[in-house]
Amino acid sequence: MLLQLRFFLLFSFAMSFATAAFPACQAARFTTAQKAVIATGSPNQALFTDAVTRALAAHLCKAGRNALATDKHLIKTARLHSKNMARLHKFSHKLPVAGQKTVAQRARKAGVNWHFLAENIARLSRYQFQANRRFQILNASRCQFANPASGKSIPPHSYASLALAVSAQWMASSGHRKNILNRNSKHMGAAVVFDASGPNCGHFYITQVFSD
Repeated sequence: MLLQLRFFLLFSFAMSFATAAFPACQAARFTTAQKAVIATGSPNQALFTDAVTRALAAHLCKAGRNALATDKHLIKTARLHSKNMARLHKFSHKLPVAGQKTVAQRARKAGVNWHFLAENIARLSRYQFQANRRFQILNASRCQFANPASGKSIPPHSYASLALAVSAQWMASSGHRKNILNRNSKHMGAAVVFDASGPNCGHFYITQVFSD
């Protein structure tokens, strides 16, 4: 399976959703750096968090919400979990890691102060495969893939393409969408860590953490 998602809402004082649509909401715009292919050995977490923020801005705008503010402590919280998931090859909100088993423990370790805390996670392929669509393996050892219909090569993800892909999947899932649109979600940090052992030249473990 090319994509897996899970969500976790720790606790909240209140939740409400706006339904008004705003036609002026614009599609995401990314920087040149965010359009670069992700360096699997050392992804730039701040760059990825900003790309996710941009990808979600239009969705938040349509719900009558401002864009989420990025937070370095939440980025650290997210990276702790993505790194552990990749190291343990385990996709879960809870991992057998001392002092980092839950999102609350990870947030405390990263220095986050909160009244509201929530977490989304995902696992996506390194390459831009389309969900539920076939692809052709041209050369597995060289990570060469193609669209069998068009014959066009399938590229690896950039920060921008990965942010758009994971944001679209999260917004299509009711639980993940609730975390994103929750009125208590004011700050956000995201992180991506690569696991080379995944199928078809590896996959990314992605974590997104929200606080008030």
